[in-house]
Amino acid sequence: AYALIAFGWAGTSLAAINNTLGLWFDKKRGMAISLALNGASCGGVLGVPLLVGAIGKFGFPATSVGAALVIMALAIPVILIWVGRPPKRALPPADVFAAEPAPAARSIAQIRQAAFGSLAFWTITVPFSLLLVAQVGFIVHQISFLDPIMGRERASIAVALMTAMAVIGRVLFGLVVDRMDQRKAAAASAVSQALALIVMINTRNEAALFAASAVFGFSVGNMITLPSIIVQREFSAVAFGVLVSLVTAICQFTYAFGPGIIGLLRDLSGSYTVPFYACAALQLIAAAIVLVRAKTPKAI
Repeated sequence: AYALIAFGWAGTSLAAINNTLGLWFDKKRGMAISLALNGASCGGVLGVPLLVGAIGKFGFPATSVGAALVIMALAIPVILIWVGRPPKRALPPADVFAAEPAPAARSIAQIRQAAFGSLAFWTITVPFSLLLVAQVGFIVHQISFLDPIMGRERASIAVALMTAMAVIGRVLFGLVVDRMDQRKAAAASAVSQALALIVMINTRNEAALFAASAVFGFSVGNMITLPSIIVQREFSAVAFGVLVSLVTAICQFTYAFGPGIIGLLRDLSGSYTVPFYACAALQLIAAAIVLVRAKTPKAI
């Protein structure tokens, strides 16, 4: 079952979305990606409370089958009916940020090889891998962390609030992301999430926990959007699809360990204090790394 889910994830997650939107959007690609990814965030706002309630009433198997049927009944027809053909292009989308013309077409293997030897590539991949380890690890454990403090239902509301703020943050961010320094924006977002985690660790006040969840959520969507936008800004358009897929694959492989690491640290320490402080530390380290700017090789 998880192997099948992995194929579905690969075809519907960030790399696929970025490459698909790249067929339509060039200069406003950052805004387009930000708006498109709000679908997942809206799913979090509506889906988490609904799924938690349905699991409690109908059980996990019945709820999973029902969710699958909803996807088949709604998502597939929408894609087939409303997603049209992209504009015909003889070449990859123009690199609207490049000072020089894009390099000649290269093989995927050549682009990957050049990327692995590029400091600019790793100062995107490493910090966002660390950020997503912390972010995904916290999100998966958020209900377990809040449940003893405020109860399961209010904890699910906190998750929905966090996701709603992700929608708001991504919409507002999408309006200006193409005109701002995206590395500085990523660093600021990482620091804000680290501070929100520190607040949650050190308080049992429900209002403060809701507020910290909202602050954390404001940057959740942007952490997913920013890597591809930085790649577009710093690398050639010819290499965009390959590099975004590569960054996404590395980040996904890395953050897959996030929930397990948080759970292990929680079991070893007896509380969420140690793992959440570790998440905050990862975010601060990532904020420092992402600010390192390196020259992009001409090969990519």
